Order: sequence, then structure tokens, then C-alpha cells
Amino acid sequence: MTTSEVPLAYEELGKRLKIIRRRRRLSQKRVAEALGWSPSRISRYEHANRCIDQESLNKLFQAYDVKVKDVFVNENEFVRFADSLLPLDFPILIKSREEEEDGLEG
Repeated sequence: MTTSEVPLAYEELGKRLKIIRRRRRLSQKRVAEALGWSPSRISRYEHANRCIDQESLNKLFQAYDVKVKDVFVNENEFVRFADSLLPLDFPILIKSREEEEDGLEG
């Protein structure tokens, strides 16, 4: 998949991941070392040169100590993001969002 084929949602997600990483004062190198990745992999996700898969996103969320609700402003924004992803890329992301909401209601 080329950069021109990457859905806009991945570009927005990449920007947000970069903001979160910087707010936590983490370098791409430090995150990459912690996850056993190369710094260029982090860069490709942040610049949407590579679509991130569910497992990798979960690892970044853990490394940055964030949850789905921390990345999206509100439910409508999350739904728009989820609708624009490649089919079947993020079934667990949607499930984890539902579980978080259930936890807030309980």
C-alpha cells in the first residue's frame, strides 16, 4: 500500500500518536527500543507511511499509557474514524471501546 492509498483516518491517528508520544517526552528511539521495533517503524506510523494493525496499536497504547477514549474526542469522532478504516483492521479496537463504555456505566 502506498502513502496515497493510506486512508485519511490513519494520517489523523498518526498525528495523534506523535502528539501523545511527545507529550510523554518520549523519543521514537526510546519507544522503538521498548517495543523491539526500529525507530523508522514508529516514524512510518506517525506519518501514515504504513497502516498500523490492531496489535501494534495496542502496544503503542500500552507504551504511552493511553486508552482508546484518550485518543478520540468523543463517540462521534471515534465512529467516523472506525468507519474510515480498512475493513477488519480493528475489530478489537471497537470491542475495547465498548468495554470501556460498559465500565463507565457500571
